[in-house]
Amino acid sequence: STKVVPNYNIMGSAKSSLENIAHTLAYELGSSPHSVRVNCVSAGPISTLASRGIVNLGDMKKDVEERSMLRRNVTGEEVGNVV
Repeated sequence: STKVVPNYNIMGSAKSSLENIAHTLAYELGSSPHSVRVNCVSAGPISTLASRGIVNLGDMKKDVEERSMLRRNVTGEEVGNVV
């Protein structure tokens, strides 16, 4: 993780940990004899039960919308379909 997001609470630490786990698994399992490819999806701000604790979630979603190539946020269903 390389960013600090104000009011992201424990979500920032959780996502950072997930990213580190993915890197570690890729390192450990990526070479012979395992040759396992490891992927990690970090979709950005999505309205979920866990995200309700984020104070400025609406502002975060608006910022992502403005910077996104699609000019909209991803949905939980879209993330699920990718995974």
